[in-house]
Amino acid sequence: MTFQASPLRSVQTTGLAGEIARDGPQRSTPWILNSSGQPNVIGYAYHKVADGEAEVGGTGAFVGILSQPKEHALVGSGSSSLTPSNILADGLNGTLTTMGILYIQLDGTGDAGTVDKALYSNDTTGAIAAGTPGAGETAIPNAKIVIDDVPADGLAIVSFTN
Repeated sequence: MTFQASPLRSVQTTGLAGEIARDGPQRSTPWILNSSGQPNVIGYAYHKVADGEAEVGGTGAFVGILSQPKEHALVGSGSSSLTPSNILADGLNGTLTTMGILYIQLDGTGDAGTVDKALYSNDTTGAIAAGTPGAGETAIPNAKIVIDDVPADGLAIVSFTN
């Protein structure tokens, strides 16, 4: 029996999606999440739906990335309130970051995440990918991958400068 004939990961993960990755200027504001039943996933893009309310995905004004995964209360899933989750319920306050360097989990539908590659979000889910947006996708203003190249479904370090 051979021990670890092939590695499971070639790059060590250093953070969670939505966490601040590097020191520098940051701008985050609280918003009430109102996504009409669409899952409010930490690390996804959010757009303005009304004054003080944001929805995941959408096509309105970009208001940030749902960030700070460790500041939110664990609500779990339908089977258990202790089930780990990165999804918040509608009606809760969420921290949306428009400026900073964050870990972002790319969704795998775009290009490989190379340094300086622009990002876009899915208008329905808010999932983020690298490359040029197509139909049903919106470019995220002033967002680009920094530090390292990653696969299309990798954990990227992204700079937001809005």
